[in-house]
Formats: sequence, structure tokens, C-alpha cells
Amino acid sequence: MKTKADGNCGYRAISILLTGVEDYFWDIRIKIYEYIISEGENIWGIKSHEKINEFRQKLEKILQMSPNAVGEKFWCGNEDLYALADLFECNIYTFSPNPLRNYPHITPHYKNNVKIPEAPTLFLLWINNNHFEPIIGFN
Repeated sequence: MKTKADGNCGYRAISILLTGVEDYFWDIRIKIYEYIISEGENIWGIKSHEKINEFRQKLEKILQMSPNAVGEKFWCGNEDLYALADLFECNIYTFSPNPLRNYPHITPHYKNNVKIPEAPTLFLLWINNNHFEPIIGFN
């Protein structure tokens, strides 16, 4: 399933995985930002006041915007995925067919960096190192 390439693709892909449609991407982004601001000190992969403040500033800007295309500093990243894994107590995997050295073919995002056996698992495709799409099923 394709997601719109407008800087919101990561949140659009998450929306599709959670609800079946892209429509909730903006709300999901806001909830992730709010969760990072309130719980970031306890989220593996964040745990930094600098990162929490970065997300606070991003949230302030996003709340002043309408759901439109955004620049690279607002793209979904590892921190968002660690926060989502923590919030939903799920496992998240991203698959990249063309990996970078610091972003291998398969990257796990777990709560506390520990896979939760039998927890729900979300799968994302990371294409060309700049676009997310949901992985709905496997053949």
C-alpha cells in the first residue's frame, strides 16, 4: 500500500497499520510528540532533555500548522518509533531494501530495547532512505 510522499509518510504508514487508512496521520504525530514530551526520560532511544525539548518545539510548530506537507525536520524517525513501541507496548520493525551503514536492512524498535514476545508487531518499509510505507502482509 502506497503512502503520500509529503513528509508525513511515516505517520501515514502508522495510521494505515493502526486504522486501515492514512486519515489519522496528523493526530498520531501529535500523540507521539506529546508522549515523548511527557515520558521521554523513560523511553529507550530518547532519554535526553535535549531530544525532549526538540520534540516540544516541534509540537509547538505542528500545532500552529494545518495537516499539510512538512520539511525533513518533521519526518518520522527512530525516536518516534521508539516512542510508539513504548506507548503501545509493541514491536516495530523497519525493512530497508537499500540500507545505509547506520540503518541496516532490518531495524527493530522495542520498548526498553527488548523484544516483547507475542506482542503486536508493526512492519514498515523504508524506501530510498526517505520514504515509509506500511507492510500489510507477507507473501
